[in-house]
Amino acid sequence: MRLIRNHLIPKTWIEWLVVVVIAAILVALLLPEPKWAASGSIEVPVRVYVFDAETIEPVEGAHVALIRGPIPGDRLGFVEYQDHFDSGWRAMKEGWFGETTQADGFATVECEIPTGSSHKNPESCAHASLFWILVSSDDHVRVAVPLRYQSIPTKSLREEGVLPVFVGVVRREVEEE
Repeated sequence: MRLIRNHLIPKTWIEWLVVVVIAAILVALLLPEPKWAASGSIEVPVRVYVFDAETIEPVEGAHVALIRGPIPGDRLGFVEYQDHFDSGWRAMKEGWFGETTQADGFATVECEIPTGSSHKNPESCAHASLFWILVSSDDHVRVAVPLRYQSIPTKSLREEGVLPVFVGVVRREVEEE
């Protein structure tokens, strides 16, 4: 018994070092993977092009605004969506926020989009699906469209420098008396 005990106990520094390294490897293998998450935001100019859906001509003087809204595809009905955007339409009409398209049909709206990453998805992404673009024009039917249906890698947003969006609007039918 004494002979076995003498052979199992490390005697030199190298033997002790080997034992410590093996113990460290075993501990590292047995510990669960660390879970983490990070969040932040990125400021991006959103360049909106508003055009007439029938003629494909740019629409000058359309009011464009960006609001935070329900995620597209939520199980909300038409009435719930309409209720959510009513205050945004009123605020745009009063001129509280938003931009107006120029003769070329473009308007640029600054937006701060929340970002996030995690141990499951380590690439940082901007959660653009949280925002909606509201477009209102005197001659056209007002429109609310999602900024994007999915998240966008922040790396591509930084490289592009701008987030382009194209919105087609339909002319209002004028009732003749």
